[in-house]
Amino acid sequence: MTIAPIYNVKGICTQLIGTVHDIAERKQAEKELQESEIHYRFLFEQNPAPMLIYEKGTLQLLAVNEAFIQRYGYSQQEVLSMRLPDLYPDEEKGPITELAAVCMAMLVLANGITARAMAH
Repeated sequence: MTIAPIYNVKGICTQLIGTVHDIAERKQAEKELQESEIHYRFLFEQNPAPMLIYEKGTLQLLAVNEAFIQRYGYSQQEVLSMRLPDLYPDEEKGPITELAAVCMAMLVLANGITARAMAH
């Protein structure tokens, strides 16, 4: 809300003018987003299958679930200092890096096609 006084020629405030912004829709959307984040975080963290999240450009590991830690024996601190190829034997590091690059290119292409289709 914004309020501004209006003064008469004698300098006395005679009126107030203001604006009000209804933010109910934005607050509802924020609430739904937060609930969705909680839901998917729970699914990730409690999943019995080992899961990981990595940054698509650098392949830096960003998060793993408890099942991953239990299965592979890394600490959370160790994992967060690793990149995706670090999880593979030397002979597989190149192919996994190439596969990740191909997947990223496909994602970029798919997003580009979607963006162009929506623009027309």
